[in-house]
Amino acid sequence: MNLFNQLNIVFDYFHDKRDRILLKRGSFPRLLGYANAVPWSNIGKVDNRGIELAVNWRKKITNDLNMDLRFNLTYNKNKYIYKDEPDYPYVWQSETGKPLSNTIGYIAEGLFKDQADIEMSPSQDELGSTVMPGDIKYRDVNGDGKINSKRSGYDFAIWQCAAHSVWNWARHDI
Repeated sequence: MNLFNQLNIVFDYFHDKRDRILLKRGSFPRLLGYANAVPWSNIGKVDNRGIELAVNWRKKITNDLNMDLRFNLTYNKNKYIYKDEPDYPYVWQSETGKPLSNTIGYIAEGLFKDQADIEMSPSQDELGSTVMPGDIKYRDVNGDGKINSKRSGYDFAIWQCAAHSVWNWARHDI
């Protein structure tokens, strides 16, 4: 939509359902002799939806001075509808039903202050070193009292925005 030959507004809504996405097989049996060379297949399914808003305001201030102000806002939510995965011991380790940006890792809660803080916190012994004051304290996401590889993931922001301005004076960008 263009208003007064100065303001341009664009709004988009999208909902894409994609299938046959090339992904590495997760439940491929080692019995077939491939060892670590697991094949890739067109088996993934993803649902992607969101909105985009773009606003652009152009104004000629004088014969030599022009401005162009831009703003955009995007909301994007996606998830795996199907991803070939092994049978995980914990349901939250599966990526099916989760966003594509889901990342598996440890969640830091701060630093250990002293020995008493270390003793009151879940054990981090399985990480391979002796915990000392000043080390990173990780969150026990599954409640088993240990910090280990049985951890959950976290997601990145689904909202993004940006603003940009361009100024021209006598055909030169300022």
